[in-house]
Amino acid sequence: MPMVEATVTGHVPHAGPQALQIIRFELLRQLRRRRMIVLLAIAGILAAALFAVRRAFGAEGTSAYAYASTYAGFVLTLAALAATFFGGDALVGEFEHRTGYLLFPQPVSRTSIFVGKAMTALALAFVTVAAYYAIIAATTWAVTGSLPVEVGYSFLLALLYTTAALGVAFLLSSALRTTTMASVLTFALLFFVLGFASSIFQFAGVRPDGSLAFAGQTISNILAGPYPDAYPVDTTINVGPGGGGFRITIFSPPVGPSIGVMAAWALATFGLALVLYRRREMTG
Repeated sequence: MPMVEATVTGHVPHAGPQALQIIRFELLRQLRRRRMIVLLAIAGILAAALFAVRRAFGAEGTSAYAYASTYAGFVLTLAALAATFFGGDALVGEFEHRTGYLLFPQPVSRTSIFVGKAMTALALAFVTVAAYYAIIAATTWAVTGSLPVEVGYSFLLALLYTTAALGVAFLLSSALRTTTMASVLTFALLFFVLGFASSIFQFAGVRPDGSLAFAGQTISNILAGPYPDAYPVDTTINVGPGGGGFRITIFSPPVGPSIGVMAAWALATFGLALVLYRRREMTG
């Protein structure tokens, strides 16, 4: 980990330069670990597999919206992986590997360390999501001959969701004891638990408006057609023989409130993570 040294006069570097130093060393650390390359490779393989499947089953005649929506449906999984790779061990490693004994006594504030690590994680995750959407745009244009502006809307929503997902990762990393536990719980929460809880609420007829997973559905829903006219609405269906069983309402998250939900998750999780990180003591 980087150690920011004071000058001969004892002057302590300002928070801005400190954070920039942390960003520089965190980027070098992440590049050495090659997680960025692995995640980009996963994104490329996923996109290539989807392209091959669509071609094999005939994508001709598919609308640009339907084609792009196929790819957007996997953005939540990609965001969960990015949060796990770049945020799961971002903070807890200083305590688990005892590197904090070398870093924390230096004239660099924990806030600067936190900001530097968070900015690095966001930058790497955003590059991954941007690369995936570049593939979405290129293949949609190549196959259908058009590129809806809603792909750009979906991209912006994906960046906001990724920010919230990284906030969850940083919160767990600031609170748990080991990198393995933080990483596993991050992926489990984002990939399975939050989505499963949202589905349970919907099955019970309760609208899960505060759920991050529910808000994240806007990423693919906005590609249903020209926005806002074609955006999905709540639908009630009958389940059972002859449609005479029971009724289930499939809720559709509105874009405006969902943006607020994702922003609230991002602010709350990053804020609480910073508080816990600043108060956490080195033990052992």
